[in-house]
Amino acid sequence: MPLDFVKETDDLKSFSRRFVLSPQQWAAFNCPLILAWQRVKFEPPNWTHVPEATGIYAFVVECPGSQFPPHGYVMYIGITKRDGGGNLRKRYKQYFTEKRVLKRPKVHYMLNKWPQHLYFHYSEVPDRQWDIRDLEQRLCDALIPPFNQNDFSAKIRKRVRAFRD
Repeated sequence: MPLDFVKETDDLKSFSRRFVLSPQQWAAFNCPLILAWQRVKFEPPNWTHVPEATGIYAFVVECPGSQFPPHGYVMYIGITKRDGGGNLRKRYKQYFTEKRVLKRPKVHYMLNKWPQHLYFHYSEVPDRQWDIRDLEQRLCDALIPPFNQNDFSAKIRKRVRAFRD
């Protein structure tokens, strides 16, 4: 019995993440754009539903089912890069390589830890309409996703490093 408890507790602990749920950070988020978020389950065939447009995206772990209230956990926020012809569809596809190849350990871990519950949320942001890197930083500062590392403003980055290390 004690070994079952230890194993089950360790298994449960392996799914835990530290989240910051700060109403002050949420209230500080300001964006003159209206972000029209869309979502697809993160599975290979769904790449066709993702547009070939510049934008911002988030990986969210969601608990599906009618027995639970709708909810999810924003794990990572990213952007398409203007240089190199990046777009949301291309970026979506690139994450399947990252899922197989250990390039960025935290992202690789995230992609493989919740494979049945990972969703790709995205919003198109027309090129030149907004500094997309600034938008990424603002969203990261507001939500403080656990798998982002360097995408915060200098002020928030210091605070995040202080409590994550």
